[in-house]
Amino acid sequence: MRIDFHTHILPLDLPDLTGKFGQGRWPVLERKCSCGADIMVSGNLFRKVTDQVWDPEKRIQDMDAEGVDMQVLSPVPVTFSYWAPIDQALYLSQFQNDFIAETVNRHPDRFIGLGTVPLQDMKAAIGEMERCKFELGLAGIEIGTNVNGENLDSPVLLEFFQMAEKWNVPLFIHPWETMAKDRTERHNLMYTIAMPSETALAAASIAWSGVMEKYPDLKLCFAHGGALFHIFYRGSIRDGKYGRS
Repeated sequence: MRIDFHTHILPLDLPDLTGKFGQGRWPVLERKCSCGADIMVSGNLFRKVTDQVWDPEKRIQDMDAEGVDMQVLSPVPVTFSYWAPIDQALYLSQFQNDFIAETVNRHPDRFIGLGTVPLQDMKAAIGEMERCKFELGLAGIEIGTNVNGENLDSPVLLEFFQMAEKWNVPLFIHPWETMAKDRTERHNLMYTIAMPSETALAAASIAWSGVMEKYPDLKLCFAHGGALFHIFYRGSIRDGKYGRS
């Protein structure tokens, strides 16, 4: 079986959260034609997307053409919204999680779903992870590489990792709000330098903080093959700078 683990999905009827909550940082999906749209953030183009982003039937057509048996669906990271007030961020998380669960339920032999949680608040994040796991039947949770500038070794996150291990919820860690954003705007450096470096920082924070010693059955997957972390880690071990993680 061929499984495409890293695919993002966004509901076409994404609500107008700027109008609802009155802040400009919410992602907005602007249709440009029947087959595409722009994701806008704060009035600026974030990314152009095609209708495969919201249309599972189009995805399945592509999957069949490419010989892919299943896709793992996860939210577009720009929707994490860790910066937002908790009630507003939870609203968006639940909206997306319901959409992903519905899509998986309609095509259970083609899709597996990952949810999202408002990681800036542990009570809300754990509560929504519990709903994703036990009510919606989603297979895991996608989280960002940092929470408002705090690395993933923050003591505040330990309870979340503990419950993810207890409930056997795999975590897919995806770069977002990357380091050096002001220095990587040109030459496609956001994708070739900033995102791999951001992922490496998140992985190193986990590896050397003792999180995996505390929660040895915690299941983690870092996006983009772990990016630069494997190079840094292997080099550090070879040079004798760090012990076993």
